[in-house]
Amino acid sequence: MNQQLFCMKASFIVRKLHYLLLLYFFILYPQVIYSQTAYSIQVAVEQSYNPKKYAPLKKLGFIGTKKTSDKKTKVLLRSYLNKTTANKVLQQVKRLGFKDAFVLYSHTLSNKKPNYLVQLGVYSSLNMNKFSRVKAIFSQRHIYTQYNNGKYNVYVGHYNDAKQAQAAKNLLGTKGINGFVKNVGRSEADIKAEAEKTKKTKEAEAKKKAEAEKAKKEAEEKKKAEAEKTKKEKEAETKKKAEAEKAKKEVEAKKKAEAEKAKKEVEAKKK
Repeated sequence: MNQQLFCMKASFIVRKLHYLLLLYFFILYPQVIYSQTAYSIQVAVEQSYNPKKYAPLKKLGFIGTKKTSDKKTKVLLRSYLNKTTANKVLQQVKRLGFKDAFVLYSHTLSNKKPNYLVQLGVYSSLNMNKFSRVKAIFSQRHIYTQYNNGKYNVYVGHYNDAKQAQAAKNLLGTKGINGFVKNVGRSEADIKAEAEKTKKTKEAEAKKKAEAEKAKKEAEEKKKAEAEKTKKEKEAETKKKAEAEKAKKEVEAKKKAEAEKAKKEVEAKKK
């Protein structure tokens, strides 16, 4: 009885220590996800797909199939959170005899909003069979693997909302699976700050444009006013010149008339 109680206590302490170690590793020293791009491995293209043939690959990832336009079946191994990881797993796939396998792009986690994953663990070697229950629970989500510093990090996701990711983590907890929520995209604060920065930049550009438009309009109005002033000055000068010309002609005409009159008067006296 005492031995059974001792074993129960020891088991409880070991579980607690394991949990604390995970907490220390994941929260105090979080792993950085350097890539937002996911990759798959195309293992083969089959006329007739036989699942048993690909059973050895299940420990390296989740096997999926996709029909081609000519009704053949692509066999894919998913999902790896950067190309380095995909190439690392590809080497193991080829060692298992699938020599024609190659890495291909799968999808990109948007960097325009937060991306949350639930981290399931860190392992020295891959055995994705242990996550079949997780895949069954989250059939519409990806199970991501990332190779980093000699270890394989395994995640489920992705979520654009922290509450959704937390709910997923809590659901896993009810199934006896521990996990930690991690934001692998930009934080909501960063996105908000960037949106604010973009808004201010646009406002500054709009203000600058309005000021440039105003300055242009003022310059055009000034130029127009100066042109109008110059025009009026020229008109005034022309008018002044015309008046001077007229006055000159009038003086000349008057002088001529007076000379003519004096001449006639002289001639009249002579007679």
